[in-house]
Amino acid sequence: MKGKLKTVLFGFDKKETLNYIENYQRESHHKISALEQELSAIKEQAETLKSENVAFESELIEVKKRLDDAEKEAISIKKVSDEKDKKYIDEIDETYKQLEIMRGNMKTALDSFIKQVDSINDNLENTKNAIDTDIKNESVNDKIMYI
Repeated sequence: MKGKLKTVLFGFDKKETLNYIENYQRESHHKISALEQELSAIKEQAETLKSENVAFESELIEVKKRLDDAEKEAISIKKVSDEKDKKYIDEIDETYKQLEIMRGNMKTALDSFIKQVDSINDNLENTKNAIDTDIKNESVNDKIMYI
């Protein structure tokens, strides 16, 4: 409140002092009332925030639970995947071993086949040479007969 109290001969003017006190009380009540309303609004807002916080905490707990479940499922999926990968690797290794055995068998069979073909070629060559020799001998014999 602004202003100074007027003084009179033996102190302050009673009427003015009472008016000042009444005005001061009125302004104080208005300020207190405004502060009480503000406090009430802040308390209400605090209660709202507390309620929201409780809701968020519940949601956080649910999200953590779902995350834990998802992590467990991911671990389970990885375990199954690892087992399948190991199985496939083992199958590939076994197939590779079988293919190596087949390759060895095919090489042995091919070597045997080549030997047989070489033997047949040698036999054919020998037969051809024998026929050529017989033909030459017959030709010589024919010539000798004519002589």
